[in-house]
Amino acid sequence: MTNLNYHDSGRQRKKNEISKRRRIGEVDVLVVGVRRLQGGSGGVGGKRLSISASVFTTAGTIIDSGTVITRLPATAYSALRTAFRQGMSKYPMGKPLSILDTCYDLSSYNSFSIPKISISFSGGVEVEIALAGILYVNSPSQVCLAFAGNNNDSNVGILGNVQQKTLQVVYDSANARVGFATGGCS
Repeated sequence: MTNLNYHDSGRQRKKNEISKRRRIGEVDVLVVGVRRLQGGSGGVGGKRLSISASVFTTAGTIIDSGTVITRLPATAYSALRTAFRQGMSKYPMGKPLSILDTCYDLSSYNSFSIPKISISFSGGVEVEIALAGILYVNSPSQVCLAFAGNNNDSNVGILGNVQQKTLQVVYDSANARVGFATGGCS
């Protein structure tokens, strides 16, 4: 049985926690309260990244299946990129690909290991990102971290579909909750 973990953007929000409905153009979206990014067990030293929760509350974060690459506030992306690069330091860097600036040339490797990444949401929900959601593979010589940074911390963060593709994402609009479960599309 698949476990469904809900992030309750709910009715009992703490002050400074952005988790609300917002109208963007003609669409109502639920803005979720991302608290932090962290390295999963065994990845990036298994340590939480030193990112203030306020970085994610400045503009909020949306979940958008129409956006491919997750966009993070500049401060959060910088910390993630630094930790990921440290975890991948034994592999040669590759050429950047569009907005993806952390790429590796893995063409000489039959196997490789990468740091785990997870996203913590308010309410204690932690979502570990699957391998397919961490890397974007253009070619063996251009394997990139599948996250990008916004220009600044005031731009809305977006959890894109590359990170969602192995998750079931359930929207409970009536109760203002978003749920995550493993075993989505693979």
